[in-house]
Amino acid sequence: MIKIGIIGVGRMGKIHLENLSTKIEGVELIAAVNPSTEGQKFALDHGVKNVSGNIDIIIDNPEIDAVLISSSSDTHSDFAVKAGKAIFCEKPIDKPLQKASETVNIISDLNVPLMIGLILFYIHGTMGTFAHGIK
Repeated sequence: MIKIGIIGVGRMGKIHLENLSTKIEGVELIAAVNPSTEGQKFALDHGVKNVSGNIDIIIDNPEIDAVLISSSSDTHSDFAVKAGKAIFCEKPIDKPLQKASETVNIISDLNVPLMIGLILFYIHGTMGTFAHGIK
């Protein structure tokens, strides 16, 4: 069983949270962090027991194996560096290329797995665009 904490329960976070809590076997959502009560309520309604506006409930929890980061884009790199656990992060990890590169280097030095989500690549109709070049 992989135990996950999710940071950000907005548009994409709700999709990830719902999929992790209802469609993927072998996953347990341990905690969810979101600044708004709407996102917190969504997490509680989907069975997440530890819900807060503070990421420390994920970072300081040794029970959590991995972190899914789907908060606002301007927070991705800061949360990724602090996570200290395996990371799935929605794109972009940061907007300035230099900061994104620095973040990836820091995470690499920590020897923590990192995956950046790019769902557009898998949406029907875009595969041909990538295969044939954007015009």
